[in-house]
Amino acid sequence: MASSSPCARAPSVPPWPSSFSPGVARKSQRATSPARSEARLSTGSERVAWQRARSSLLAVLRAFFAERDFCEVSTPCLARHADPALHLDSFRTSTSLPDGREVELFLPTSPEFFMKRLLVDGLERIYQICPFFRRGELSPRHHPQFTGLEWYQVGMGLEQLMAQTELLVRHCAAGLQENLLLAAGCRKILQAAAFPRLTLRQACRELAGVELPEDFAEAGVRRALAEAGVYHAADDGLDDLVNRVLIERVEPRLNRYPAVFISEYPAAMAALARLDPARPWLAERFELYLGGMEIANGYHELGDARQQRRRFEEQLRLRKSRRLPEVALDEAFLRALEQGLPDCSGCALGVDRLLMFLGGEDRIARVLAFSLEEELGGFSD
Repeated sequence: MASSSPCARAPSVPPWPSSFSPGVARKSQRATSPARSEARLSTGSERVAWQRARSSLLAVLRAFFAERDFCEVSTPCLARHADPALHLDSFRTSTSLPDGREVELFLPTSPEFFMKRLLVDGLERIYQICPFFRRGELSPRHHPQFTGLEWYQVGMGLEQLMAQTELLVRHCAAGLQENLLLAAGCRKILQAAAFPRLTLRQACRELAGVELPEDFAEAGVRRALAEAGVYHAADDGLDDLVNRVLIERVEPRLNRYPAVFISEYPAAMAALARLDPARPWLAERFELYLGGMEIANGYHELGDARQQRRRFEEQLRLRKSRRLPEVALDEAFLRALEQGLPDCSGCALGVDRLLMFLGGEDRIARVLAFSLEEELGGFSD
């Protein structure tokens, strides 16, 4: 696609309507609903302003990929199989077949499995902007349905993907800096130096004073958390232990950076990422935080079908031991890997969270047209 695409120019976002003041609206909601969370029901004028800002952001995102010859793809929002990852809970539904049988279906937690099958088919640069569905995720920064951007490029390594992700965020800030609603967040990005890159161990040491062992041996990680006074349960796995120190001690301090990459996660948190061949206890993945909020998650993608099957089977075993909902393996995805996934890297980015950061909002409900929080009249955090 050429840069002359209609998506290449983002419409400007008008100033707030004269009758609408976001500060007044928030103050009023807190005063009238003290038992509720700080969520306020959107006014019509606020909803219009955020939808225009979202439209501008989507146009800028599409222009970025069009200029780099990416193909925008569209994959199903109904899938035969769910991602077996322990931390993901998929929405389930079903449909009737012409012969009367009922078939169970899932709303995808991401389009990853479908998109990788397209890479196997021969596409080399693809992206998609679509709904992601995560059952049970409802908080100031989470919503059961949210808009995500996912992209993959054949022949790209992890370092290149990190550079590309930073370039994408800066591209958005440059393209949206004239929008009154998003200007402050855009300035933070444009004025920032090159996004710093911390390893997970560096982040834990420098921000939380927790010294994790180099090889991420579970006993050593457990001992480090105990010494630092980080609560953990006896049945926590390595990924649980690392997430506890991240969420409790590290992430609250990441807001000192406008943007920062965290990399070198333990192999137990590899998911669908490759392991570092020189240090097989590490996964080739990163996360990008903006203002202390996780925005993007990138992998050097695992192409080994046998290794991926083993990981999935281990996830199924752990699901059963923890009495989590059982799921079946996506054999179509594994067959595609057997055919040969090209060497590639990919990234998933939360569009709503990017909009939150640029617009200075701290609740995802405020940037959605109609959030579940609003439909329920608010809820307690």
